[in-house]
Amino acid sequence: MKINNTIKIVASVFLLLLILSQTSIIADSASKYLVSSTNIYLLAVTNSNMGIVVNVTLQAYFPGEGKIEIIEKNGVVEEDTLYSIYYSLRLASLVTGIDYRSYDYKIIFPEEIYMKGTSATLAFTLGFIGLLKNIRHSPKVGATGVVAPDLIVGNVSGIDAKYYAALRYGLDYVIGPPQFFRHGFRYSSGKYIYAIDVFNAYNYYSGNSILPSIHVMGKPFIKYLVNAFNYSYINLKKSIDQYLQRQGLNISSINGSTYYFLANKYYSIGDYYTAASYMFRAYINIYTSILARKALRDPRITALLMEWVQHNLTKTKDLIRNYETLFLNKDYNIWNFDVFLNAYIRYSQSKYYYYAGNNITSPTQKTEYYVLSLARIQTVKHWLKLFINKSDPDFLDNVNNNYDRIIDYINISLIYLKSMNYIGNQTVKYFKSIVNSNQSSLEKTLYLGYYFYTLNQNLSAMRGLFDLFISPKTVIDLNKTINGLGYLIGLETGYLTPTMLTTVELVNDYLVEGEKTYNLGMLMSMNLAILVFELMITRQYMRLSAEKIAYTQIVSSHELRYDVLPAIIALIIGSFLIGYLIGRIKSKPFTLENQVWSYT
Repeated sequence: MKINNTIKIVASVFLLLLILSQTSIIADSASKYLVSSTNIYLLAVTNSNMGIVVNVTLQAYFPGEGKIEIIEKNGVVEEDTLYSIYYSLRLASLVTGIDYRSYDYKIIFPEEIYMKGTSATLAFTLGFIGLLKNIRHSPKVGATGVVAPDLIVGNVSGIDAKYYAALRYGLDYVIGPPQFFRHGFRYSSGKYIYAIDVFNAYNYYSGNSILPSIHVMGKPFIKYLVNAFNYSYINLKKSIDQYLQRQGLNISSINGSTYYFLANKYYSIGDYYTAASYMFRAYINIYTSILARKALRDPRITALLMEWVQHNLTKTKDLIRNYETLFLNKDYNIWNFDVFLNAYIRYSQSKYYYYAGNNITSPTQKTEYYVLSLARIQTVKHWLKLFINKSDPDFLDNVNNNYDRIIDYINISLIYLKSMNYIGNQTVKYFKSIVNSNQSSLEKTLYLGYYFYTLNQNLSAMRGLFDLFISPKTVIDLNKTINGLGYLIGLETGYLTPTMLTTVELVNDYLVEGEKTYNLGMLMSMNLAILVFELMITRQYMRLSAEKIAYTQIVSSHELRYDVLPAIIALIIGSFLIGYLIGRIKSKPFTLENQVWSYT
């Protein structure tokens, strides 16, 4: 068959255009770039209780959507380990402020490996932090530990076997939870470093601190703090003094007088929150000791106390609702969020103590619970005095921008915790009920803040899971984290929140007074959860460009050739068919039928 010139020309032009366009499309769609890679050393225990070290490679590819590919040739990675990987990536994203959805990831395990459990969560978290920050660490560091959503490092099984395995493998040191000291385990080489939270763990892991060490703006709001807790101290002291005067009693003879005098000491040097805290404890001890004795002689005392608590709870509930309305509709900012959340936590505690008192028969215990409830009601009022009349549109934007991230973070946290049986279905259902409600993002975020706080408090209360109270070192380290987190939030918002300011002051003073590390651990774990949630709200996430990072193309020319070859063959045949048809049409008279066909 003879091919005329029209067919040749048209076919050649179509072939050239299509090859150019299709080759470009294939290369663009297949190209991803390795932007960061790091190795981590997981510490595990076999079925025969033998410790082993597992060398795992983490890789990040740009562009991506946050997808994770697990590579375990002839091996098995169980579901709970997969959950810990997904969870660790979210933790690392929050800590670094880098959007994990900028990349896709490959997790490359050794061949024929069988991985199960969540004890590698800390190792994966530290590895992902280094991966997102594109930092390679020269020391060979092993890590083990579960991690709570508030970033506290939790205990794991087989800690001694894992440690000795790390020594045999030749790791430079091991980072893990503080449980060595709880079990009385002692090591000779000094290569175990215990970390109370992820921020401290990464500091030990890399030698770099993620949290800011500089002080930022926020001093104008200190006056609100001073005024509120000056008021708190004065009112609690006045209540105690008047009551003792009516009873004809001297403060020195009453249980709780030590706290009373400590409150006066710290008030005189201007540490008003510490002063208010000690006076709060004096209030509880003094009223309980007097009223409990009376309740044993007169059953009407507990009945009167119950009525008084109930009356005050009703009034406090109305007060809470008024401030909630103000916050949601007018005075929204991170400072007021912090204030309201602290007040609401104390209001919930007061209700808990009230119902606990109702459910027991002992007059002494009833009295104690009712007094605790009344004391907590006082602190609700004192915290709400910190509320300021100011709106911050940037805060509202942050809530709306980060709402989906908050949901994602809590959701993967619940999946992770449920895989270890630390939470049940009711905890998950309650979360879903908040998310699926018809409330605004701001209102949901407010309730999710309390939910997040409660979730972490329940975890902290689990015996043997989180050792918050091991030594003064853990207290100091955790207080540094709280201080740094507060300043990080300050850098994002311009506000130093009351939670950070009050905690740092109180812990420093409590350490001077030799308070039990248990009390300090409970206080700081409560406030750490608040600050981590506030970081979730205020974080300005970065989406990094691969052009700013040295990268290597992962689609080789060999792979590309086999993708393009079938396309070129198809394009040659298609081009000549198109050229043939057009040539045939041009050889016919131009009829209405041809015209319609041409424009169809």
